[in-house]
Amino acid sequence: LKRASDADVLEVRRVLEPMAARLAAGRRTADELAQLRLALAERDRARDQGERARVVEQEVEFRELVARASGNIVLGELVRTVARRGGRRDDETVPQLADLDPFSALFGAIERGDGEAAGRAAERIVELDGGVVRVRVDELATRVSATPDNRRGPRVKRANP
Repeated sequence: LKRASDADVLEVRRVLEPMAARLAAGRRTADELAQLRLALAERDRARDQGERARVVEQEVEFRELVARASGNIVLGELVRTVARRGGRRDDETVPQLADLDPFSALFGAIERGDGEAAGRAAERIVELDGGVVRVRVDELATRVSATPDNRRGPRVKRANP
């Protein structure tokens, strides 16, 4: 996984996390629901206190708890491994996404036992994280193309005729 790109991680997350959310909605226990509620409350507290790194940490924890609540041990381990690897927004992007809260929607769907809504909310989380990854890649490409050596275009070695 160390060699995997953020795009590779996001592709896997697009499959695993919605599946875990759908299963969790039908299988979660009362204790798991309480753990999810606590993780979400901790995330909200961190956001209110401006602790952006802790917000991201709690969101990763929430995603791992959802996978655990799916009742599938293998799926839980896969999500945990991928969640800790990356392919998610970093602490610098949290304020830009503060008004968009698919985590609360995911919690509500799991609480209601609505697997389809839970899957859609999980898809939205991955979609938002993927958008941030694309923005980072686009910003990097813009910076590289603005460097003095790249303004003239790529260097091409020409063969002598």
